[in-house]
Amino acid sequence: FVVDSHAAQYIPRILKVAEERNMSVGVIYADGCYVVPGVVSKKNPCKLAIESLEHIVQDPRLQHVVWIQKWGGYQKSDSMKIRENSGRVVAFSEGGWKTAIDVQRRFLERHKLSVHVVLDVPWDETRTESSYDPLFHISRLNSKEWKGKKQPLPKDKTWLNGNDAVKKRFGSSATIVDPVFLHCPGGWCDLLHYRDDDHLRASYVKDHAVWIDSIFDDVAKKDNRP
Repeated sequence: FVVDSHAAQYIPRILKVAEERNMSVGVIYADGCYVVPGVVSKKNPCKLAIESLEHIVQDPRLQHVVWIQKWGGYQKSDSMKIRENSGRVVAFSEGGWKTAIDVQRRFLERHKLSVHVVLDVPWDETRTESSYDPLFHISRLNSKEWKGKKQPLPKDKTWLNGNDAVKKRFGSSATIVDPVFLHCPGGWCDLLHYRDDDHLRASYVKDHAVWIDSIFDDVAKKDNRP
């Protein structure tokens, strides 16, 4: 599993299901980092995570990779950059983000790995009425009463644009896991499942993020496990 801080929320569920099914997993993690070879970052943990990924894919025992990131959250990043084949370094905010997805896809294809890509659940950081942060709605500083615990899918489509770009650019190169309709049935998301505007509560994820289980099902089938 390759994850950033946003996707690290799934680790309790990953470890729980792996233990139940007696399957080995490893996690490469870096806070606020798009973990892809060629990404240029001043953050040392980001550099180490990318080096770890480049190293582990050389291990012939590795057959499956799962990528979970805050996809849309990197679209406008000025600090995260990608080095193109020409050697030119481009900021994600200047189009480098989509280039990074293409680099990511080619990297996995080159190593002939089975790939799952988990899309993002909805999130909204606008700090407006539609914010997904539960504390924003119940704060005494908020003059408007919070009417209920559920919100429709965000008006701000940053999260959705990220998901759509990933689906389009990966195409058939990966198995896409889309949690949106399991997490937000009928297009309504329960804010009590969130700890802030873009992270889920650990206890909710551990017990209810069943979309992670489908990855283990697919891997078991490919490995001819019972």
